[in-house]
Amino acid sequence: MLAELRNLPAPAKLNLFLHVTGRRADGYHLLETVFQFIDLADRVDLILRQDGRIGRLGAPAGVPEDVDLTLRAARAGVVTGVLLAVARIAGETAPLLFTSLNNQFWTSSLSEPMASLPVTIFKFAMSPYENWQQLAWAGVFLITVAVLGLNILARVLTRNKI
Repeated sequence: MLAELRNLPAPAKLNLFLHVTGRRADGYHLLETVFQFIDLADRVDLILRQDGRIGRLGAPAGVPEDVDLTLRAARAGVVTGVLLAVARIAGETAPLLFTSLNNQFWTSSLSEPMASLPVTIFKFAMSPYENWQQLAWAGVFLITVAVLGLNILARVLTRNKI
């Protein structure tokens, strides 16, 4: 399965200043910069290959894929986008309050309302019982640790591939 993303904008920016302050062990440079986006953009064509990696259609001749900075940046953006989506889904309470219909039981059918941790946290937090409110804080901690763990795991797994 190959997916092509054609004619994507790559916005231009004007560097007002740019200072290289060092170099990291992975080859990236440490930078200090101030820049302004401008109303110009290059266009790039990307492809999602069968091995799950992002490639560029019409890549410049003589530039190996492993040193092509545009591909490395695109891969990093995809990982960041997925992580932000997971974090947002995990923390979105309002839509879940309406879509789960306050079901507190496990269901195996995807067409029926099912329990969710944010709804349970909300119910426990609104409870008059202090021990339930403490359980709500424990649930908030679980969501936070889970999202943080996913972020760290994704960064570790993609560290050398990006």
